[in-house]
Amino acid sequence: MGNWLRVLAALLLCLHGKRCGIPFTLTQPPSISSSPGNTVKITCTMSGGSIGSHFTSWYQQKPDGAPLFVLYEDSTRGPGIPDRFTGSVDSRSNAMHLTISGVQPEDAADYYCKASDTFGKGTKLSLKNPRGPSVTVLPPSPDQITAKSKATLVCLVNDFIPGAVEVEWTVDGSARSEE
Repeated sequence: MGNWLRVLAALLLCLHGKRCGIPFTLTQPPSISSSPGNTVKITCTMSGGSIGSHFTSWYQQKPDGAPLFVLYEDSTRGPGIPDRFTGSVDSRSNAMHLTISGVQPEDAADYYCKASDTFGKGTKLSLKNPRGPSVTVLPPSPDQITAKSKATLVCLVNDFIPGAVEVEWTVDGSARSEE
């Protein structure tokens, strides 16, 4: 009789749709790029199952950081998560969505969807700098100019996304390396 009750309980949970043990996959775009202030929507599509039959959530992970709980189902945000982060589940498209309104530089991270115990492979959200970097060239010291020997110039680049900027010195249109 005890085994029969366990089977019935498992069947009821499965019929309720939250834990059937049926394998499925979650697909999300590998990357999304946006400018600060825009609205970003990350979509996670389920294959091999019904999204409405699973508990869904979203996680954020920054480089060298632990995953941070962002959102459960479509409304419960994690501690400290601003209300700019909202979620939705669309049974017709069999997908879940994370929407970030007025995206900020601190939102740049990897975002992972989760349904029951299965995670998606993550979407890297990167932000473009709409202004572009600022470049300042600091001149050599007056002593170096007076000595007319070797002059040291310093190039200072601000407001850029690492890896998105290349700096090259040119003299009369020809590339120069450090000498």
